[in-house]
Amino acid sequence: MEVVMKIQILTDSSCDLSIEYINQHSDIIRVISMPIQIDGKSFSDDFGETSDLKYFYERLRAGAVSKTSQIVPSVFEEVFEQNQKNEVYTIYIGLSSQLSGTFSNAILAKNIVEEKLGTSGFIFLTDNMSGSIGTAISVMKAVELIKEGLSAAEINNWLEEHTMNLHHWFAVDDLQYLKRGGRISHMSATVGGVLNIKPVLTVNELGNITMFKPVRGRKKSIKLLVNQLQQYADRDIFDKVLIAHGDCYEDAIVLKEAISEYWDESKIIISELSYTISTHVGPNMLALSFWGVDKRETLV
Repeated sequence: MEVVMKIQILTDSSCDLSIEYINQHSDIIRVISMPIQIDGKSFSDDFGETSDLKYFYERLRAGAVSKTSQIVPSVFEEVFEQNQKNEVYTIYIGLSSQLSGTFSNAILAKNIVEEKLGTSGFIFLTDNMSGSIGTAISVMKAVELIKEGLSAAEINNWLEEHTMNLHHWFAVDDLQYLKRGGRISHMSATVGGVLNIKPVLTVNELGNITMFKPVRGRKKSIKLLVNQLQQYADRDIFDKVLIAHGDCYEDAIVLKEAISEYWDESKIIISELSYTISTHVGPNMLALSFWGVDKRETLV
């Protein structure tokens, strides 16, 4: 009798998957909440299930400063150890190690658990060199690979081998949020703050956020996002496209309608940013993620 490997995809609230998708795949996916602070209060990011995400955006627009904290190693240790004792393989997929120290904490926790239990091969960590919805679409691909019957090691290898095929493009309203979190330079933030510039950014081959092109107005930024999909997407790698928005659902619909001229509409998924990512990009961010050609070819 064939033994089926039990695999859990572990991610965190920076992934910006929709809560509906997470709940539909709760037998496979586990999400760790990141700590959030705003207006002197602290809470865990649960994608708005127990708190008001709309109110959070209102506070950001009013000038309130939100902060996030890394997931500490002990949180990962608990999950890794519990899964390993239950003979469940864990694949952690999180933000680029260049964007958050959380990935380093996961590495530390893995080493501690493996030394404590005296075993290895149950915990896999995937640095996908991407941001929020790049992480989300990586999780979605991993779920598909589980259903195809691949082992945890094979899934981890596939994700690592296709790191450069993962695209994450996004347009923001105000670069000051990224500057505040140290994700971009002061000069880049200044450029984006004038003349109705809606900068389109990407995550490069090193896993860092970089300015791709400054464009004027939301219509032009949407057009550029669609153009990136047309030029570089490869549906043979993965036939789904992910759109994420920061409280600008109408813009996400415009983007979806434009993409649907080239892509099966049923394969285009819209999700809303979590508290975690909204903290660092601000309201009105619009993002697009897909699998395609080697992204190093697109950044020359």
